[in-house]
Amino acid sequence: ILPLYGTILLILAMLPNMVPMRLSLRVIAGGAAFVAVILGGSRSSLLAVLIIILAIAIVTWRPIYVFGLLMSIIGLLAMFHLIGENLSVRQVGLLRVLSLTSKSVANRTDAAYNVNWRIQRWKRAMEDVNNRPIIGRGYGGLANAWTFQTRTDYEAASIDIDVAAGSIHNGYLAGARALGIPSVLFFCAIFGWQMFANFRESRRLQEEDPFFADFHCFIYAALAGQAAIIFFGNDLNDAWLWFLMGMGPLALRLRNREFQENAASETEVEESEAEILPAPIAPPRNPPAVLLRRRQPIRMGSS
Repeated sequence: ILPLYGTILLILAMLPNMVPMRLSLRVIAGGAAFVAVILGGSRSSLLAVLIIILAIAIVTWRPIYVFGLLMSIIGLLAMFHLIGENLSVRQVGLLRVLSLTSKSVANRTDAAYNVNWRIQRWKRAMEDVNNRPIIGRGYGGLANAWTFQTRTDYEAASIDIDVAAGSIHNGYLAGARALGIPSVLFFCAIFGWQMFANFRESRRLQEEDPFFADFHCFIYAALAGQAAIIFFGNDLNDAWLWFLMGMGPLALRLRNREFQENAASETEVEESEAEILPAPIAPPRNPPAVLLRRRQPIRMGSS
């Protein structure tokens, strides 16, 4: 929960038009977001946060700002490496996130073992994908993997049990194993299109509608972070992922409907004003030239 809360709070802190607040409050919110991610102890979430920051910077498209932010991220990762390699304490605790770039911290925690644990299950899942690449194996199969009598047999079958139970910790690979490679490619196409569509709308509406520009930027940045989290843990049926996928088209429909309603209201106002205005008064007609002639006096005795 904490990493997800931290990523949402960070995105909102970086979008001033979506959540108006003072700069000091934004700095506090950004710091609280980083603390939440670190307390969660998830390296994939920390990586997602860095991707989100860079994604939002790319939307604004200020080359100096993007370059400086990229250098800051590289400097932060280098600092993680230096601190982790020179850390003398035995119990790392909350500093487990340093294992993202520090091999020493990874060896002193379960981070290195966790990587090997994942790789073994990825390889086993790849075998199932290679056997049935088109339609996959479907969900289930735990009963077939649950065939052991001793602890030694259980340890040997633990990989098959985890794969059958869905504990592959790679959403793309788990989807390919269950539903086949074409299904995952179809998902990636929808996922990529949603990212591109929200990025495009956010760029297009920067001056025209800042609120909806930040709204689309929120969806785009969150999806960019999800791309990394899916690779290291979440499945393709994650609720937050599909919430974001649905928010993209909904945001487009909301703005189009608002635009149509505004256009209709403006038309009604113009029509009502046209009815209220009085009809134009025609200018007075000039009298005929004959009436303007001066009558000639009639003389007596003239014929």
